[in-house]
Amino acid sequence: MTAILTACCACTAGPSSTPSSSSALREPAGSLQAAAISWSKAFLTGTVVDIREMEGQQCVSNTAHYSPEFLERYLKATREAMEQYVGIPLDRIRITGVLTRNLTSTQGEAEVQYDLPSSKVGNDNWVTYQVQDGRWKESSCQAPIGGESETSQSSTSR
Repeated sequence: MTAILTACCACTAGPSSTPSSSSALREPAGSLQAAAISWSKAFLTGTVVDIREMEGQQCVSNTAHYSPEFLERYLKATREAMEQYVGIPLDRIRITGVLTRNLTSTQGEAEVQYDLPSSKVGNDNWVTYQVQDGRWKESSCQAPIGGESETSQSSTSR
């Protein structure tokens, strides 16, 4: 499942409600949390355009050679597989919180928490963000849900 989510993440992006540069620099924790929520919503239910708007340049350039039609089909197929895996429609997944760590005014990591069992969410959903063009952008080119690792680190703030 993680491979599917990571591959789809590289094909997609999120809504344009990410905070502006000035708010990202003034209040990095709240701005990063808002960006993480936007990334999650875009990934789970947004369009390819929504997803691209949330991705950093390094992620967008990874898929620049794919046609919009291919990306739409890939996103649809990936979401169908995700729904089957988690057992509910993706638009019914609720966000319950956001944790942050390693935060500066221009970069940090965030993990969105969901109302799903950990067996469905994964045990390592930390996503790296950077301020690019004045907005927080997802810069690790990975999904906000379904991550797996042998060990996951504890969070620093909620």
